Amino acid sequence: MMIKEMNKLLTNYIEKNDLEKIINNYEQYKSYTLLQLGIDSLDIMGLVLDMEKIYNIEIDFEKFDISDIETLEKMEKFIKIFKNGD
Repeated sequence: MMIKEMNKLLTNYIEKNDLEKIINNYEQYKSYTLLQLGIDSLDIMGLVLDMEKIYNIEIDFEKFDISDIETLEKMEKFIKIFKNGD
């Protein structure tokens, strides 16, 4: 499961105790929006920039839609697509 890898990405945006709870109960939280997890819209943009650095991907911001990463599950799929070069 990629959520454990995402720990490094999310640690700057979610409190440590909350992040541990989310990681340990991923199935319960995977459909929560980032806003529901306490990540505001400005933090979401920082998170996207961090994704580029951490996962060594390049996001085309002209095609990028914030809804592509609005939940943990969608963010996981988004990163997998870039990592696999699809």
